[in-house]
Amino acid sequence: MTEVSMSEMRQRLVELERANELLEGENTLLQSHLDKAGPIQQKFSESDGRAAGRRRKAQAEAQSGLDPGGLDISEKNDIATAELEVLQSENQRIQEDSSKELSQVRVEIEEMDERIADAKKDMYDFRRDIIEEGQDPRTGKTIAEKMVKYLEDRVRNKDTMIEKLRLKNASLKAQAHKLELQLLHKEDIGEMLHIVDFDQLKIENKQQQEKLDTRNLDLLKHKNGAGRAVQALAEHKKRLQANVEAGHTMTRQIEERKGQLGRFAGDWASACKARSAAAQQLQLAKDEQQDREQPEIMDYIRLKAAVTDLEKKVVDWERKNEIAEMDLSRTQKLMTKLPSLKSSKSFAPPGMSMQLVQ
Repeated sequence: MTEVSMSEMRQRLVELERANELLEGENTLLQSHLDKAGPIQQKFSESDGRAAGRRRKAQAEAQSGLDPGGLDISEKNDIATAELEVLQSENQRIQEDSSKELSQVRVEIEEMDERIADAKKDMYDFRRDIIEEGQDPRTGKTIAEKMVKYLEDRVRNKDTMIEKLRLKNASLKAQAHKLELQLLHKEDIGEMLHIVDFDQLKIENKQQQEKLDTRNLDLLKHKNGAGRAVQALAEHKKRLQANVEAGHTMTRQIEERKGQLGRFAGDWASACKARSAAAQQLQLAKDEQQDREQPEIMDYIRLKAAVTDLEKKVVDWERKNEIAEMDLSRTQKLMTKLPSLKSSKSFAPPGMSMQLVQ
């Protein structure tokens, strides 16, 4: 029971510490608001004593009937909002001051860098013109005329730079005066404008902003469409390149087939001539065999060998004929795939198809 009570007391203590921290923060916020509101109320009391008397009377009446609970949520919210606005304005002011100081420091750093660069350049020029080249080779001492000339040139350059800076300063002052006049003119015009004009400007600004958003959406759509079009164009280019390469390959194959068919046509003509000659020889042999009632054995053997040789040649030429027909059919199928080469399908020699049929 004691352990439970101690744990509850610890938890209660933690809650009280958190509530105490919240109250301290709230008191700090209210005190800050009161410190800022006090001088303002004093200023208004000095300018208008009767209004201050009525306000003190109203405050006394309000304090007499004030709820012991303090301020309500809405009043605390208003105070917190006011303090937040004050802190934001102070933060903005601090940022502006810091930005100005940072810009000033950057300008000073740039000026120091320029001065350091000028000093290094002067040291280099002095070492080159006076120490190295301005010494008398006989005595080893610096020539006075070169030293005087160097100093006069330096003074002349400084005078020229001063004149340029003076003109630039005058130009900047004129520009600043012109900008001040423009600013005063704009302020005068702004005082002449009515609240209705500002409302009209707000409405026009809103309309222009809506148009700008619409144009931005259209631009985004067009960009997306252009991206898709470029991607599609790239894909079509790849396909076109592949088709062109395939066309070149098929053209080379067709040329090779044409050469093969030309060679086959020559072989076929030779085979036909040899076949005709063999047929004639066979016919002569048959006629001689019929004429001779009792042929000699050696003649019969020679004729038999010639007939066997001719039959082998016929078988070989028939096999070559089949191979040529197969190549011809494959080539014709390949040529039908290229519309541009349809006119070259009948490139076989005249009478070849008839000979193939025979």
